[in-house]
Amino acid sequence: MRCAVAVSQPTSALLYRYEKRHSDGAPATFEVSVFLFAVERQLRKWPEKTERKTRWYDIGTASELVTPADLGEVLRHTARRLMVTPSRAGQLPDSVGEEHEGPGVPPMG
Repeated sequence: MRCAVAVSQPTSALLYRYEKRHSDGAPATFEVSVFLFAVERQLRKWPEKTERKTRWYDIGTASELVTPADLGEVLRHTARRLMVTPSRAGQLPDSVGEEHEGPGVPPMG
């Protein structure tokens, strides 16, 4: 599925696990690979657009809103890595610190 034009790292930046209960109460462990990417623009139309709401947040706000709470720590850890790694300087999007509703980034023609 394609919903945006983005540049991604070829390998995951972070791996974490968390536990969750299924609707029947059975526990399950999930393993998540986190990939960093810079979004250039979001497409005007994409397959699941009517089923999803898109909101863009700065990483601090996002880390407070996500669930499970451990994912917030993953975001804060990733932000610290981005800020202190000289090779990544200047790679943060211009909209860091701004909250956007709707498409969040300029739509693709």
